[in-house]
Amino acid sequence: MILPYGSIWRETMGKCFVCENETFENTGTCFSQCTKCKLYINWDYLPKEELRNHLKDFVLSSQHNQESYNGRAAEAQEQLDVIESVLPHKGKLFDVACGHGAFIVEALKRGWEAYGNELSVAASYWSDHYNLPIQTTFFDELDFDDESYDAVVMWNSLEHLHNPKEDLIKSYNMLKKGGVIFIRVPERNAENLNKYLEPFHRVEFNKINLRKILEDTGFTVLTHESVDDGFEAQDILCQK
Repeated sequence: MILPYGSIWRETMGKCFVCENETFENTGTCFSQCTKCKLYINWDYLPKEELRNHLKDFVLSSQHNQESYNGRAAEAQEQLDVIESVLPHKGKLFDVACGHGAFIVEALKRGWEAYGNELSVAASYWSDHYNLPIQTTFFDELDFDDESYDAVVMWNSLEHLHNPKEDLIKSYNMLKKGGVIFIRVPERNAENLNKYLEPFHRVEFNKINLRKILEDTGFTVLTHESVDDGFEAQDILCQK
């Protein structure tokens, strides 16, 4: 059910992605909060085709600013260090909503077979000019063989997905036994939801419901920590 921004809360709006509860509380924003697990869900989120059109001309600063790109590349190296602490053999990797592909570039340099998807113009530019294996479509529209990947990365992307539960199940199925998923998302609560209000996020997690949705999918949590990235985030590394 799509509600106008800031509309009066309606008791039943659909099921929570984490706990399947059907009752939500109004927060005075585009997000309503599940009364059971406290997940924030944006019921005014753009339908897929509208979001596709919105993102087609979206430009990242790291596309045109070398300092910004270097910062993202350095962050990618740190991500890969974490993944390789569990998977030193460097197999096949998929980056969900990969932006301009800096992570894919660094993964390829380190010997990974790396792929990704992205809807924005960033993907078209980098895939055309640098021959990066980026597919310009939604993650949920892609088909993968079961147990065909060693790692999946969702870096500031899970909160944007239309159905995060279904996409986590897809990620679990495409991973080999022992494969990992590495996620960064905002860490949100009543104190900081308005401070970092983002209408283009589908969901906002706290640490408890993020861990629950991953464990319910079948993953084992290896590490989970808050991150001071300037926007109050959390990183979680899980294994199949």
